[in-house]
Amino acid sequence: MNAIGFSLTTIGTSVGAALFMLTFGRPSEDVSMQANRVQVAANTPAPEAATPIRVQLTPALRDPFVSTEVTPPPVPQTQPIAAAPVAPAQESAPALNLRFEGRMVSPAGVPMIFASLDGTTMMLSVGQGLPNGYVVKSIGANAVEFDYPPLGTSARLDIPPEPRVGIR
Repeated sequence: MNAIGFSLTTIGTSVGAALFMLTFGRPSEDVSMQANRVQVAANTPAPEAATPIRVQLTPALRDPFVSTEVTPPPVPQTQPIAAAPVAPAQESAPALNLRFEGRMVSPAGVPMIFASLDGTTMMLSVGQGLPNGYVVKSIGANAVEFDYPPLGTSARLDIPPEPRVGIR
């Protein structure tokens, strides 16, 4: 056994002897003295424990294990707010949706304008009605004027200027 183990054993023995002497007295005392100590300890009255004070309980108002339905308060009734009068929407003419494709002068000297509407190419002439409801009013050097008879409105398709250089 090493030195540390020996010293721990010695300390443990000393502590054990001290506890034995405190509990049972010295080993040299006779048994009658030890019995006397036990008798004195038994006759000594134990300190009285404080009597607990009991609070007077009242019966429960309801069973906590039974679910109850809580009714929500009534919703206050509100008066609907009258909407402001809305002016009727004015009708508008449909979009022209024409795209200029080109121009040409007929042998008789009449200018012809080519335009496409929804992918269909057509030649425009004065008085011609288009599928979208417009009627060609006039054809000028810079624009084509259209009328929309159901509403009495007009529209315009601008034509780019003619190229200055001729094509061979």
